[in-house]
Amino acid sequence: MDIFVYGTLKNGFSNHHIIRDSVFIGKDTTTDQYCMFDLGSFPAVVDTGNCCNIKGEVYCIDRDILNSLDILEGKFFTRKKVKLESNREAWMYFIDTSVCNTSNFPLIPDGVWNKMKTDKPSICYEAHGNLYLNITNQCSADCYFCIRNQGEGLYGYNLWLKRDPSEKEIIAELEKHDLKKYKEIVFTGFGEPTARFDVLLAVTRWLKAKGTYVRLDTNGHGQLINPGINVVDCLVDAGLDAVSVSLNAESAEVYDRICKPFYQNSYAALLKFAEESKKAGLHLRFSVVDVPEIDTDKCSQIARDMGVDFRIRG
Repeated sequence: MDIFVYGTLKNGFSNHHIIRDSVFIGKDTTTDQYCMFDLGSFPAVVDTGNCCNIKGEVYCIDRDILNSLDILEGKFFTRKKVKLESNREAWMYFIDTSVCNTSNFPLIPDGVWNKMKTDKPSICYEAHGNLYLNITNQCSADCYFCIRNQGEGLYGYNLWLKRDPSEKEIIAELEKHDLKKYKEIVFTGFGEPTARFDVLLAVTRWLKAKGTYVRLDTNGHGQLINPGINVVDCLVDAGLDAVSVSLNAESAEVYDRICKPFYQNSYAALLKFAEESKKAGLHLRFSVVDVPEIDTDKCSQIARDMGVDFRIRG
């Protein structure tokens, strides 16, 4: 059966993992017009009104996935069949206006939810109770599974920067947010944050002066990118609290094949960076992406041997 998705189930958004293994049919548009509203972290479509044709993606799913979607959407949404411009019929979820008053939210006039957020490149973006910082698109690897290769952004935010923002521009964006409401402020985004090491350190110091918990998500190449200085010592001196290192392979051979690092001996360098981070007192976590080429059990053992946390990312 087919499902038409237009919000967080789309590729590159927060709930896409639920249908990730389903067959992608293609992009499509509803033949009937509806009203779409931007609820902030997700959109909502009302099955009355005559505002615009809704644009989204179509996937072929099985009954188990449909049941999972009903559980996910069931509190606020109802499901019904719609006709698409491709002459297909597909299931689509509509907001239940008896539990959500959409009149309090902005209308999306063209039926494309991510367009409301992604027209302007984002330095800051919110998800999972955290605030994430996208300070560069430079990277020292070319992982085939990187989300950069799958779309313009994440969670509805455009992460392709026209240029690297300055320290002042990053802080100006941070000042627009109530930093106290976030669990963590995380350097991550569509690039390797240590590629802009001076800015990373300066913004970290500014954040720590505000009393925030600061984490760095990194590929662990920081010492290769910034030779001649002790990267871990600088991070500690700036007040960084935690580091999440993308391990992404159980061996150097696998790492070089699937991550395509720009520097030689990158895998050994990331392991050394992780060891030094732990010794320096930073809270350390290894993470891997759930793809067939990576032996997650062996990666988990590497984390256990080092005595650090481990996470598998979808």
